Amino acid sequence: MTAPNNIRVGLICNTDIAAAAAAQLAAENKLAGIAVLDTNAIYFKQIFASAGVSENHIKVIHTTSWKEQLADWLAVIKADVALVFAFPYCIPQHILDLPPHGIYNLHLGTLPVYKGADPLFWQIKNQEQQIGISIHKMTAVIDNGPLVIEAFTPLHAAENYGLLSARLRVEVISYIQQWYKGLQEGTLTSREQDISTDQAFDQKPAAKDLQIHWSAQSASEIRALAQACNPKYGGATAFYGRQEIRILEAEIINLEEKATYRAGEIVYADSLYGVIVACRNGAYLRILTVSMQEGYFSGSKLFTMGLVKGQQLN
Repeated sequence: MTAPNNIRVGLICNTDIAAAAAAQLAAENKLAGIAVLDTNAIYFKQIFASAGVSENHIKVIHTTSWKEQLADWLAVIKADVALVFAFPYCIPQHILDLPPHGIYNLHLGTLPVYKGADPLFWQIKNQEQQIGISIHKMTAVIDNGPLVIEAFTPLHAAENYGLLSARLRVEVISYIQQWYKGLQEGTLTSREQDISTDQAFDQKPAAKDLQIHWSAQSASEIRALAQACNPKYGGATAFYGRQEIRILEAEIINLEEKATYRAGEIVYADSLYGVIVACRNGAYLRILTVSMQEGYFSGSKLFTMGLVKGQQLN
């Protein structure tokens, strides 16, 4: 094991949120290496390069033999500890035991409620007031190990998936530094997760989770879904006839309307203000930006494409 003041960290990454943290560790001579999967290797090399991390630090792991290659890589770089960012596979215990300090996982969600794939999507969709930032020691069960760092950061009302991810790239650095200092000084404390807590959001969102249900969801729920889908999932899905529309951005507005409208009905449309849709309980959404097969369009552009008052979105 290396001297306590120079613990060498291997990063196992499958998200660009790791880029700033990798650059910080490299600048402090604490980075032993970075492992990325071959499916996203070109993208991640570009991301890490833009953060100032040399490609020499990066090892591409092939999905067909990732276990063997990951074990060999940890031995070659002589990592004292490893930190995982969104790795999609369950790492077996014999690999978790290879670094002297073990392998930890940085998970951007409260555990265990938001364990599993894409916790950021679910937390935005569910309109959480705070986003969880968790670091836990890994076990052979995904996202199930003891917590050593648990922190929270506010989720801003207008923040979509992309904006939140960009902010977290920077914010996670301080928590990684806190974790690293605890390793150095032997002061990390841990607690077991409350496995009795309901875990309803541990799956990657399916197509049904991305679709707007006008009669069941409130205006704020629809807006939150659009933000959770922007940009990673291309927008929240709605249909105009058979035409799919992906809503990327919408705002809740007040209208002095006394008429009763169906949820999903277009109540206003022109080339200046765009398209306004009725929601449950007398609320209204103004569609600001959409994605369609033909491209990206403003809400006002939808009017010129044929969406008019009285028509229905499904």
